[in-house]
Amino acid sequence: MYIPDQLQSNLEDGGTMFWYDRDGKQYPINRRTDTDKIPTVWAFEYAPITEERLQIVEQNLGFSLPPLLHAIYSRLANGGFGPGYGLSSLTNTSLSSKRQARFVDFSVFERQTPEAKHIMIPGYVWPNNFFCLCHWGCAIYSYLDIQTGRVFREAYYGDNQYGFECEALSLEAWFELWLAKGIHMFDL
Repeated sequence: MYIPDQLQSNLEDGGTMFWYDRDGKQYPINRRTDTDKIPTVWAFEYAPITEERLQIVEQNLGFSLPPLLHAIYSRLANGGFGPGYGLSSLTNTSLSSKRQARFVDFSVFERQTPEAKHIMIPGYVWPNNFFCLCHWGCAIYSYLDIQTGRVFREAYYGDNQYGFECEALSLEAWFELWLAKGIHMFDL
C-alpha cells in the first residue's frame, strides 16, 4: 500500500492514520497494521468506453482526442483513475457540455504575458480546444491544450479571472510525472 512520505514518519513514530473505503468505512492504519487485510479495490471504477460513444463525445467536444487518451478511454477505463480525483469520465455530462463562455485562442493571452508564471484570462472567455483531464479539488483542474499538447493547471483567482500554469510540455510527460512521483494538487 502506498503511504505518502509525510505520513510515513507519523506511522514510524507510532501514530495512526485512517483509510476510507468507497462506502466511507474507516480503517485505522498504524505500523502494526496488516495492510493485506484492508479491502482495497484493484479494478477500474469505470469500464472502457465504446468506440461509438467515443466518436460521439469527440463530435460534442469539437475535436479528436490524442491517440494516448483515445487508447486509455477505449481500452483501459473511462476515467476514474490517475492524478487528482482521477481522469475525467467521458460520460460525465459536464465534460461534454462546453462552458458558457466565448472561446478564444489561448496563445493570444500567452503572447501578452510571455514572462508570467500564470497566464490570466477573464472569466467570460475560455480557451478553445482545452480538454479537462482531472479535478484536483478546491476548483483546481488540469487541462490538455489539444493545439499544443501541453498540460495546464487552472484555478479561479477571483475578480472573474482564471489562471493557467503549464504543468507539463506533453500529455506523456504529465503521465510520467504522475507515475514517477505522484503529482499532487500543490506541486506547482
